[in-house]
Amino acid sequence: KRLGDTVKRLKLLSVKRIDLVGPVPTWKHSLPTELFFYTQLNKSQSSIPDRMSYGLDTRVPALDASMRKFAKEAGVNYFSPFAILCNFDGCLTKLGDTPDKITAWDTAHFTVAASNYVVSHFTE
Repeated sequence: KRLGDTVKRLKLLSVKRIDLVGPVPTWKHSLPTELFFYTQLNKSQSSIPDRMSYGLDTRVPALDASMRKFAKEAGVNYFSPFAILCNFDGCLTKLGDTPDKITAWDTAHFTVAASNYVVSHFTE
């Protein structure tokens, strides 16, 4: 809520480039737990889904949209990890087939693989 004050102060200090990073996909429980719950409910599926919406916090898309709007109005750059990782089919759960390639270890903290993936999709 006080982000506007921060942006104003940075501009007063002549900061030429201000980047705002939006929210990340947030799971109700840790991603590994949500994947376990999902597989228990979908026993016919033989592998972990690449994307899923099961277990996602449904408030994040609205927050992402609100922050995107704020960034545009404030004249700052906006990067959306949520948009990078998520689409209508859900959010990426993994970036490979080994345990270290899942995208989050808990409810919202990225693994190294997910961090590298998201940052590689930031545009200048």
